[in-house]
Amino acid sequence: MTENGSETRSLATVRAINTTALRAAQAWSSRESTPEAWRQISQMHGVLLSFLPPGEGPATPITMIENLRKPVRDWMLRQERSRFLRNTSLIE
Repeated sequence: MTENGSETRSLATVRAINTTALRAAQAWSSRESTPEAWRQISQMHGVLLSFLPPGEGPATPITMIENLRKPVRDWMLRQERSRFLRNTSLIE
């Protein structure tokens, strides 16, 4: 694959992981008023793990939520870290 194609795939992966993390953060924020939020959190944990090699991701949905308090680039796949990531955290 060309270098440009690799960068395009990397950007697509970064976007997918960011979308997954945002959905998990939103569900976490509404967990007290929306019982389905826990299901959404668990689903997003599974989706996140699908992008990561075995053993690289958070072991539990709660660990994933704890990681959302850190800048995204700190918990993203090392090879997927790129200029597209900033010091953004999804939960304060």
